[in-house]
Amino acid sequence: MVKYLVDIGAAELEGEELSATRLGRRISELYILPETAASIIDRAARPPQDFTDVTVMHLVVGTPDMNPTLISTQRDMEIVGEFLEQHAREMFSPDSESSAFDEAKTVMALKMWTEEASFDAIYERLGVEPGDLHMVNEKATWLLYAASELTGFTGSKEVSTMAGLMSKRVKFGIKRELLDLVSLTGIGRARARNLFKAGFKNRSDLAKASVERLSLVPGIGSKLALSLKKQVGGLIKDKNLKSGDFEQKKLFRSG
Repeated sequence: MVKYLVDIGAAELEGEELSATRLGRRISELYILPETAASIIDRAARPPQDFTDVTVMHLVVGTPDMNPTLISTQRDMEIVGEFLEQHAREMFSPDSESSAFDEAKTVMALKMWTEEASFDAIYERLGVEPGDLHMVNEKATWLLYAASELTGFTGSKEVSTMAGLMSKRVKFGIKRELLDLVSLTGIGRARARNLFKAGFKNRSDLAKASVERLSLVPGIGSKLALSLKKQVGGLIKDKNLKSGDFEQKKLFRSG
């Protein structure tokens, strides 16, 4: 084990004194197995032909800390096989045929989730129960964050950025276009999508809108609309409940 830690750059051995490297300390701080860290770093250094969102998700799905992955069954074998064939250029080489199908099914579920598919839709297509999907999402969110840290640490800046963004997308179950909106307190995938559909695509759009207009978006209401305006800054037009008058006041961004 000591030799392994030295070989992957997580530790240094001088005489009989063993000490952690900066990489080794970060692995420990991230609460992941050294084998997981080594797998992520090695895969990032030897990417497949096409590097896409599927690649980023597969980067962590095949690691020891992701196990157990979702289990492919006879029911979904054809669907998963088609996915493997379609995305062959975007995925890493599996350890075995069975693990290839299990990993592909897990990536499929994560991909559907980040494309804003519902729990019901994912269950109908892949037979994945909501509880199992939640477990996979939770692990993938953390491992993708760890991947962003480790690959940034080793110089793979582009991979680091993509993994960091994907970690947030998996956490909220959203497309990339909603990342700015879900960073606001009180906004999840459903409310973010409703705001986007109503024409509020980012913080700048929210800052320009009135509280009254925001409150009309499904799932928002006046209380959350006011909170959003306070979070993004800008002019607020508040209704005075006592006099019926309106007042203009400037809210400054905090932080």
